Amino acid sequence: MEIVSDDGALFALTVVGYEFPDLEALAAADPDAEPDEDDLNWLVVRGEVTTADGTHWSFEDGCLTAWEAADLGAWLRAVADGVPADVTDAWLEDGRISFTEPALAFDLADAPAPGRVVVRVALAAEALPPDADTPTAVTLTLVTTTDALAVAATRWTRALSKHPPR
Repeated sequence: MEIVSDDGALFALTVVGYEFPDLEALAAADPDAEPDEDDLNWLVVRGEVTTADGTHWSFEDGCLTAWEAADLGAWLRAVADGVPADVTDAWLEDGRISFTEPALAFDLADAPAPGRVVVRVALAAEALPPDADTPTAVTLTLVTTTDALAVAATRWTRALSKHPPR
């Protein structure tokens, strides 16, 4: 998925794969762990961030479960369609979608005109720029069209079909 803002800012997110592709990988990571459904469904995602002033960084982290990733797709689609963004089982508060790991959160900041939206992406923890001197979240504001957001939602959902909940 890729969301490009009118001011040149960009946020892209792709699924790299499952954090633990199989039980053997999970056992190697923590031999004492009892694998459960949650462990097997963590996804590693790669994010690309470019701010309006041209600052760029990327991150790669196991910060979404397969269910949360699907919820993100549903949330993006709901925002693009102009329906209330509480259409998922995700952690929602005042239209903001957040996840178990605090690396990413999204919210609808504004719908300034028909066919236009302002989406904020909060980046924290592993999603911060590598030179961040404080653990404070960075917020990327993206002004785009609802059509562009719908395309991003479709692409994200399509990409998830290769990494369904197991």
